[in-house]
Parts: sequence; structure tokens; C-alpha cells
Amino acid sequence: MLSRVVLTALVLMLPSLPAVACERLDHDAGWFVPNASPRLLTEANFKDRDRYDHGFDELVGNPLLVHFWGSWCPPCIEELPSIDRLQKAMWDEGLLVVAISRDRGGPPLIDALYEEHGIRNLPVFTDRWGRLAYQLGVEAVPITLYVDAEGREVGRY
Repeated sequence: MLSRVVLTALVLMLPSLPAVACERLDHDAGWFVPNASPRLLTEANFKDRDRYDHGFDELVGNPLLVHFWGSWCPPCIEELPSIDRLQKAMWDEGLLVVAISRDRGGPPLIDALYEEHGIRNLPVFTDRWGRLAYQLGVEAVPITLYVDAEGREVGRY
């Protein structure tokens, strides 16, 4: 249940996010790894559906979940609907979810997958050649980076 862990971790790790009613962390919480010293992500870029670059510096001021996933990854597909619901539920609170696909098929593949699984609240972002993943030390998917409102990665799940 990623959404329960995500919500709980956000309440614990991101002081700029308003309090949210959450369940206690379960055994999955052991997968959350806080950074000893938060790392600034403002130099990292990702692409939108039209292949335009965007930087995390554009999003400073909001807590972020930066979620890397791939269509070939069953756990990724299983958790996408809960991440989509999380974005919808927390949008008004200021939380932004940046779901970044590692698929080389790009937006057409992502659009089809989003349609098949009812994903309506996550924009299409890609890292087709893995440059961003490499820069951020993302070696496998799924992985979610927790970024505070100042643009610092405070941990990952």
C-alpha cells in the first residue's frame, strides 16, 4: 500500500505539508531511506510529453513526490492508480507528484497505459534514456523521491 506509506512519510518528513490523517507505518516503512543531508535537486531536468525540459527549480515552493516507474514493471503499474489518487487528494494541499516514466516508447505508450488504468491526475513526464535517473542515482524502478518545498531530496522509498 504505497499511498499509506507515502502519506505517513510526508507528514513525518515534510514540515511544509499540512497535517493529514494517516494510518501508522507498517512493515513497508523499512524501505524509506532518509538522506543524512538533504540534496538540492534544482540542477536536474525532466521532459514533458512534448519533449520540453523542465527543472525542479520551477517547482520550488511545493513539496514533491518524484516517482520513477516503467510499464514493464508490475509493481509500478500496480501502484500507479494509488499515486494518481494521492495527487488528486493532495493537490489542494500543495503536494505535486512528478511521475517520470523510464519507457523509451514515450508519450504514446504512457497515454495508452494511463487510459487502461484510469490515470487522470498525473501529467506525462519521461526520462527515456535514463539521464535523469543516472544523475539522481536511481538504479531501479519503482522508486519515489521525497522533495521538500525548498527543492531538497530528504529521502526515498
